[in-house]
Amino acid sequence: MTNLLKRLSLLFAFAIVACQPNAPKGDSNEEETIGNHIVVTTSLLRDMVENLLPKGEYKIESLMGSGVDPHIYKPTRKDVQRLREADVVIFNGLHLEGRMGEIKEQLAKKQRVLTASDAFNKERFINNSEFEDGQDPHFWFDLPMWIDAGAHISRELKELYPHHSDDIANNFEQWATAIKYLYREVFEILSVVPENKRIIITSHDALSYFAREFSFEVNSLQGSSTSAEFGVKDVKDMVDFIISNEIPAIFPENITSDQALEAIVKGCEKRGYELKIAEELYSDALGEAGTDAATFEGMVRANAVTIAEALK
Repeated sequence: MTNLLKRLSLLFAFAIVACQPNAPKGDSNEEETIGNHIVVTTSLLRDMVENLLPKGEYKIESLMGSGVDPHIYKPTRKDVQRLREADVVIFNGLHLEGRMGEIKEQLAKKQRVLTASDAFNKERFINNSEFEDGQDPHFWFDLPMWIDAGAHISRELKELYPHHSDDIANNFEQWATAIKYLYREVFEILSVVPENKRIIITSHDALSYFAREFSFEVNSLQGSSTSAEFGVKDVKDMVDFIISNEIPAIFPENITSDQALEAIVKGCEKRGYELKIAEELYSDALGEAGTDAATFEGMVRANAVTIAEALK
């Protein structure tokens, strides 16, 4: 817990670099001619970019809407056309968009392609051999990292749209400040969960960064990618783990089926152990429009409340 407080004290320094004015680049006419049509891959990135850019000045689209699993998402022909017509395309990176690697390479030859994960050195990622690059791509659940990803994207956008550089800098500062306060709020919400109950069971592990930041442990059937398969032995091992650790609840996700978790519940029932399926967590995508989880802040807050209620 002391590590969390140290991280919290550092949060307020993270936004400084991104808010500095850009160094002169000479003639900016070329940058000013870039169009205002931006396509991002995930709903999480859409929320970020919408907060960074001036309202009403840009057309911002997301390929993947709420509840869409990016690990297995396969772009349609129409999606590819939308990407090609965009002036700027923004990816999460680290192979989160598992089936779009070749498309990204082709786009980068002719268009402005930005990648949020380029903000970091490898040392900040959680190592995970399940992904091609060996790093877990779900870094948005480490809130300081998400702020730094936003700082990186804001710098790139200021270079592409220098006429809105001041607006982007100011918007970033407001956005980052909101997430810093969100961090403190989540810390307080989760404080009701005893240390010996801080175990989150999900169908796939998107919460390792969240667990690292807020002192939890995560266990899942499918590992970090929903494309991974699991078998009878995996279910049995999970049942053994749950009973031995007296875990009261497990968590479905908004991007996956509950079938795997229902198998775990039935396995526990056969052993005479009562296990509840809690409210769903939002992992790789935001919630539906009009819900509390339709924004990044709302999603993280909703997850914290769900976890606290189920495990306290």
